[in-house]
Amino acid sequence: MHPVFIRLPFLPESFQEIYSYGLMMVLGFLCGYWLAYRLAKRCGQNPAELTNMAVIALLSGVAGARAMYVLQFWKEEYAGQPIWKALNVRDGGLEFYGGVILALTVVAIYFLWRKLPVRFYFDIMAPALMLGLAFGRMGCFLNGCCYGKICDLPWAVSFPYGSYAYLDHLSQGKLTVPPELSNGAGGIIHPKELTAQQKIVARARENRSLRVHPAQLYGAITALALCGILRWYFWKRRYEGQGFLLMILLYGVARFVLELFRTEPKVAETGLSISQVVSVIMVSCALICWMWMIRKPGGRVDPQTGRIIAKEKLKNTR
Repeated sequence: MHPVFIRLPFLPESFQEIYSYGLMMVLGFLCGYWLAYRLAKRCGQNPAELTNMAVIALLSGVAGARAMYVLQFWKEEYAGQPIWKALNVRDGGLEFYGGVILALTVVAIYFLWRKLPVRFYFDIMAPALMLGLAFGRMGCFLNGCCYGKICDLPWAVSFPYGSYAYLDHLSQGKLTVPPELSNGAGGIIHPKELTAQQKIVARARENRSLRVHPAQLYGAITALALCGILRWYFWKRRYEGQGFLLMILLYGVARFVLELFRTEPKVAETGLSISQVVSVIMVSCALICWMWMIRKPGGRVDPQTGRIIAKEKLKNTR
């Protein structure tokens, strides 16, 4: 866990720390944009439109992802806290579904306004979204958020003193604070306020969280695999928008399973996390759209433009 990637002493104090989470977000955005740009360029599309879309998607995506995370963990992290804490994304805390829902809505409106093929561009965006998500999950791992349930598997990990997992396990009574690290009020001394001697104590193995599933890495590996599948399927699809629907289906199922390894609050008496509920809804909607889509005869992908050539047009060109 390395929440701060690097410190730059020559910058103003409030800007000296470069957070790993934010850095991975930027890298994910750039790599996702690069992948979508290459695919769009190969299909002969205007790169300027993709650039505009990327900026719009980034801003609306971060806003939506942050909003859904804050709503999901309002009681645990933000109730009674200053509003800036809920707005501060540098510390981590973005929910992928919230970002996707808002970003795709705003981007779809932009495409319609520009009179561009929405479903075609969504097919281009699908593998790029998964690539960006893979970097985001690696950022979660470095930041220590979105950790998994307690386990004793060979690849299980533990997070250091003061991490989200440590504080969670401490609040559940599964850990005890040594006198040297207690603040005297039932809590712990903030990691940034530790003395040199206290830091040595904090680094001890018994002052780490319990071993948990590296759920963030599970998510990163899954996202990379889905990126490869969707990139390959782009040239195999038979309908415009089919690649995007496949992303919703595959990721929805994968996310439902991945949530089984994470510690997330449950929704009412469903026994499901918010992300699992959203997964069920999105997969159901995607299946309905898929069944509606395949009612009509499909076509094949034009290798030059990436667009779908309908069977009727294929017959006329023979």
